[in-house]
Amino acid sequence: MNLDQLGRASLVMLDGLKYQRSHHYQGKLCDRIIFGQWARGDFVCAVEFKGGRNIDVDEALEQIQNGLNVASELLPGQTPDDWYPILLYRGRLKGAETTKLRARHVSFQAQRRESSPVIKRDCGSSLIGIMEQNVLEE
Repeated sequence: MNLDQLGRASLVMLDGLKYQRSHHYQGKLCDRIIFGQWARGDFVCAVEFKGGRNIDVDEALEQIQNGLNVASELLPGQTPDDWYPILLYRGRLKGAETTKLRARHVSFQAQRRESSPVIKRDCGSSLIGIMEQNVLEE
């Protein structure tokens, strides 16, 4: 994931594994939870990295949803302007897995009424590019 176009000063990034260990988090958690600011305002990203031939999409969805839940808990009473559930994957998903990924949605707890499909991109993708493209698709 490329963070070059976002100012590092505007980002706070949590490592999911380190968070699990230090907070005794029992669920499966995404690799990164990112809090930041950009032209549209405050944002939160729950990012899971996957690679290889076969991935468990159900597990990836659970990890991303749990990342959004942690972000919501860390922002009590606050709602970011935007939030992005992201799966960065090296390789191609099987047709059934792609369908499952598109069909199942996740939500940011502070905005329970809204849900979103997970955004799937290649591992080297630019975070700002992902966010900008997602805005265009709204």
